[in-house]
Amino acid sequence: MKNDHELTTLIRDRDSMEAFDDLFRRYYPSSVALASAIIGDVDYARDLAQDIFLKLWLNRSKLDPGKSVRSLILTSVRNASIDYLKTKRTTILSVVGTISEPQGDTTASEILQNELSSEVDRLIEEMPPVRKKVFLMSRDEGKDRQSI
Repeated sequence: MKNDHELTTLIRDRDSMEAFDDLFRRYYPSSVALASAIIGDVDYARDLAQDIFLKLWLNRSKLDPGKSVRSLILTSVRNASIDYLKTKRTTILSVVGTISEPQGDTTASEILQNELSSEVDRLIEEMPPVRKKVFLMSRDEGKDRQSI
């Protein structure tokens, strides 16, 4: 069994699909597990992990066998997962922001706002613990991806 350095060299220098398959089998399960732990959606986690490996193959000429390919893959998965959560959060907040208040009917507006706030709070409470923590750090504490 070849080590990561050997596989990375074969992928970069010889376009070895066999070496890439070995690397994929080695790190795909942990990539899916990490993404799933962050975003809480196994199906999307699988897609995200596949995208990371596709990008790895497409950019194989830039691979540095002297650096840890494991770290590269898992860091990419983590960053893509956090980007996904940010996009999802932005979408939710933009939907909330597009609801206009009815003219002259503040009671109905307040009821609608309370229902919407309750629904957002319910969705946050249903998030897996890690995703919830990341989301709240971003939303409530204003932290960016790097500081989270």
